[in-house]
Amino acid sequence: MKKYKDTIIIGTILISLSVLLHGAHYLIFSDLHHLFIFLVADIAFIPLEVFFVSVVIDRLIEKRESKKHEKKRNMIIGIFFSGIGNFLLNEFVKNSNTIIDKERYIIKKSWKTQDFKELEKLMSNANHTVEIKRIDLLRLLEKLEESLQHIMGMVTNTTLMEHESFSDLLISVLHLHEELKVREKMIKTNTLREFDYEHLSVDISRVYVNIRSEWIRYMEHLQLEYPFLFGTAMINNPYDERTKEKIEKEIFNL
Repeated sequence: MKKYKDTIIIGTILISLSVLLHGAHYLIFSDLHHLFIFLVADIAFIPLEVFFVSVVIDRLIEKRESKKHEKKRNMIIGIFFSGIGNFLLNEFVKNSNTIIDKERYIIKKSWKTQDFKELEKLMSNANHTVEIKRIDLLRLLEKLEESLQHIMGMVTNTTLMEHESFSDLLISVLHLHEELKVREKMIKTNTLREFDYEHLSVDISRVYVNIRSEWIRYMEHLQLEYPFLFGTAMINNPYDERTKEKIEKEIFNL
């Protein structure tokens, strides 16, 4: 009841004020006929006012706020990829033992939304396995340690945590860090057991699955909003084995 106390008080005051004003109107003009005409007309407009205020205006405000949140979220996602995301993706792609047609993974300047969706579908259906014994696990742990505070800050960001796929990525990265940290001594002394490699391989695969999907969405965002950053991202595409000069020719239409 305490929750609605203020609403009840304000409502009572406003209704009482309305009754007093209508009463004053009748006492001054003694015209009950016109008083009821205006009253019924005002009541008749209430549904329209509710529609425009609650539906139309609220939707416009909500849409604008949603765009602000999305822009802020994409900025933070960009920081993630600049800090640790690109490193992780490059490591996993470089040490993947799955034979794929990398030509189909080349993101081009002329791509439309449908092209990005098709690439995401292609990646989600592909079983990209990472050869864990080819990865420098100590370096991987050190890079995760360097970015740990930033990742923790992102996890506590309510705007980001509403983005389910990205929150899954952050949690999987944090979990990978924990598993590597527990085995830090074994990694340094090169005494990891086969069980440890298998366990870490599962954790790395989980991060890889999450990060490649988020990377595609981020690339689409850059193409739409920041073409100059998109050009750099095209050059750094870990799946694109073309020379930097060839990619630059496509970017600048040379």
